[in-house]
Amino acid sequence: MTVCIAVLCQWNYGTRDNPAPAPVAIVVSDRMITAGDVQYEPQQTKHANITPKILLVIAGDSLHSQAIRKTAAHFKGSMTATPEDVATFYGRTIQALKLREAEDLYLAPLGLNSDSFLAQQKDMAPHFISLLTEQMQAYRGEEVDALVIGPREQDVVSIYGVDTKGMVTCHDDVGFAAIGNGAWHVKSRLMQFGYANSNVFSTALVISYAAKKVSELAPGVGTNTDIKIVFRDHVEEIRPDVGNKLHSLILELERKPTNLARSASTGCTNTW
Repeated sequence: MTVCIAVLCQWNYGTRDNPAPAPVAIVVSDRMITAGDVQYEPQQTKHANITPKILLVIAGDSLHSQAIRKTAAHFKGSMTATPEDVATFYGRTIQALKLREAEDLYLAPLGLNSDSFLAQQKDMAPHFISLLTEQMQAYRGEEVDALVIGPREQDVVSIYGVDTKGMVTCHDDVGFAAIGNGAWHVKSRLMQFGYANSNVFSTALVISYAAKKVSELAPGVGTNTDIKIVFRDHVEEIRPDVGNKLHSLILELERKPTNLARSASTGCTNTW
């Protein structure tokens, strides 16, 4: 699995003398891919630019590839699509792909598909209809989640989540969202910080990166980190020098509790 994080914060689109704060989103993810019992981190991000303004990040594997291709093709050249539009289309695509998998698993061996199953129910025994219906409805398939980030009306940047059932939710009021194996760790740390979408960019950047580092405790979360910024008119990758400085800062902060614990332990030992 993986971890993908999106947080909203405030960016000054104006100048120091004439500030014009408005939301941007910081998107942080690892690169870990799990295939059966094998895990590896390729030189490939988990981000997909659906339009020049809208970014999609994923947690999961094969179904996403098909859904991303269909979604990218549908919105190709669009300059008016919103993140809600993309999330809704993506969710329905995931639903359609999972329905097809369920058909292949439960209906195809009987020479049926969804349409023929519904059309021929008058000739089927009630318990047989009930069994197939329960199997189709219970099918979950691969666990897949996604986040869609981009500007909506008045160029306000928003975060939408798509869960494994294809259901869409908006995370603007909470101000952050996380998916993947490390999501619990991320959400817990952000809540500990009392995170809010009113945080300024620099604060949000440090907090979101720190939350990602904590999530590396979860199985299946990689150490490589990609960071992108979703502005109201484009998506931009963080500069390498900023990323390196951020990494050094977090390492320094991580050492302080360890050193404090060692000092306290030494002091207690000497006292006793």
